[in-house]
Amino acid sequence: MPADLTISPIAPLTGFTGGTAPRTQTTTASEAAVASPTPTPIYTNPDIHIDPATNLVVMEFRNSAGAVQDQFPSPQQLAAYRQGSLTQPGSTD
Repeated sequence: MPADLTISPIAPLTGFTGGTAPRTQTTTASEAAVASPTPTPIYTNPDIHIDPATNLVVMEFRNSAGAVQDQFPSPQQLAAYRQGSLTQPGSTD
């Protein structure tokens, strides 16, 4: 490993008097409440959960407002799986 690496000290900063900077603008509590944006809820995409009736993984894709735009399996397919799980094997229902 080369030994020609040296670290030189730097000069201290000058011009600091130890005081604080003057405040240039003040806001009241009502102005701060108006100026702060309202928090928007964060939705994960896709939302993945297990349907308890069918034990299937369901993926839901949401828009920015949080409404479900698309789902796999579709609600109709989930209903068919639920209906199929209610009938017993070998029954003629």
